[in-house]
Amino acid sequence: MPVELQVAIICFAGLAIGYVGIFARMDPPTIGRVLCGDVAVFTMCLTTIGALFWGTGTTFSTGFGTVNWFWFTVVCYSVLECPFFFWLHPKLRD
Repeated sequence: MPVELQVAIICFAGLAIGYVGIFARMDPPTIGRVLCGDVAVFTMCLTTIGALFWGTGTTFSTGFGTVNWFWFTVVCYSVLECPFFFWLHPKLRD
């Protein structure tokens, strides 16, 4: 399995658990609460991926060049989060 796919699966699983399992069930879901939860989910994903790739020298292809695991995780998480956020956004309260 390509390393890029491994990172994408970990990010997707974290986002699915966060947005579908936790944030959608908040009563009421507010931007502040979702933001705090999202930081926790991102930290969990970053820690998991860091444990797998830190110090290995593995490079990740982005289509624009190669980057290390940290930057690939940030980009991958951000790109995958957009559909989840736009799905939850209409339900959010201030």
